[in-house]
Amino acid sequence: MIASQPVATSSKPVLAYKGSNGRLPRRNVLVKAATGTALYPPFIPPVIRDIGDAAAHAMISKMRREPVQVDSLAKQGEGSVRTAVVGPTGAALDEAGVPTDAPVMVMLHSFDSSSIEWRRLYPMLEQNAGMPVVAVDLIGWGFTDVQAWQRKPLMPLGADLKREHLEAFRQQQLGGRPVVLVGTSLGGTIAADYALAYPQAVKQLILIDAQGFTEGVKSPPRFLSWIGVAVLKTVWLRNQANQQAYHDKATFATEDAWKCGRLHTFLPGWQEANVAFISSGGYSLTEERIKQLSQPVLLLWGKSDEILPIPLADKWQAALSTRPQGSGSFMRVDIDRAGHSPHLERPDAVAEPILQFLTQQQQQQQRLATLNAQLQDGMELLSSVVASKGLASFADPRGCSIPDAPKVIRNIAC
Repeated sequence: MIASQPVATSSKPVLAYKGSNGRLPRRNVLVKAATGTALYPPFIPPVIRDIGDAAAHAMISKMRREPVQVDSLAKQGEGSVRTAVVGPTGAALDEAGVPTDAPVMVMLHSFDSSSIEWRRLYPMLEQNAGMPVVAVDLIGWGFTDVQAWQRKPLMPLGADLKREHLEAFRQQQLGGRPVVLVGTSLGGTIAADYALAYPQAVKQLILIDAQGFTEGVKSPPRFLSWIGVAVLKTVWLRNQANQQAYHDKATFATEDAWKCGRLHTFLPGWQEANVAFISSGGYSLTEERIKQLSQPVLLLWGKSDEILPIPLADKWQAALSTRPQGSGSFMRVDIDRAGHSPHLERPDAVAEPILQFLTQQQQQQQRLATLNAQLQDGMELLSSVVASKGLASFADPRGCSIPDAPKVIRNIAC
């Protein structure tokens, strides 16, 4: 069992991972907050001082922005997207000796959220996952820069751009390494959508109370989108969503919780970017598409989820359990005493099956590698026997074109 422990901030500066240029982030700002004094990136809104959650402060102090060139935006005259990230990227991965074919865990937050959402689960996975762990803010949300939509509010920002941004991030900041995607709520939808578009890039999928079985939505009139996004920022709505997100509301549905979820909405361009996304029609992830997922999938679900109740988990299970033969394995774990955000409410109960799933997958890959090596050795031995006997060489992989070979060799080869 992994112990869930609070993460404290310190009066000393918090060292962040080196960026893609091999240097530490510059111009960090010293902020005196409820939890003490610490260094924060300059793009973090000053209202962070009103947040008392120590784990949130620890997560934010590790955050930085890295440049990601997105082709479709470049064609519209925009430069690199300054993408908010926590965890090692670029030169830090190379300096740590991470092989280019070794996976990196990438954590994807939910709708209009940020990497702060992972503040309690991230430290556990960072220490125990056995691979680099990165939390990234998807374009349009979190602390990734969206000022481009202030300048060009009609510029599209839908599922296609989010997918393109994530792939560009993988190529440019992770060196094209394969990924294990962890997504919660709409972040789970985004993870599945990306895995369908880039199946060779995704080793495993870990979905937490994931949205799915959707066909997108009809784009509302733009003025209604503006009104909806304005309401999205209000304390009232954030608090209502906060109350629905947890099983233990008294402990977790606090003022600090909605302040953490609202912090990024103070960034310039936030409202324009969200209006652009809502106007795009959102994501389409139908049952047919879900059944096309080829990766091993771990599905985690809070038993007390009021936003996406447990019957939706049953639909996911039914779809993923009836995929074509040869698709990846499927594992489901329901989390007791947890609502829509089990990674915040019971991070230890979420981390444990994730680590178990990763271990099982690693063991399975090792067994397959061993079997492949044994098969290769056997074929090489068989070829040498055939050559030493002066028999006909193999004309196909099964060796069935050697009628003059001894019966035992024909039986093995054919």
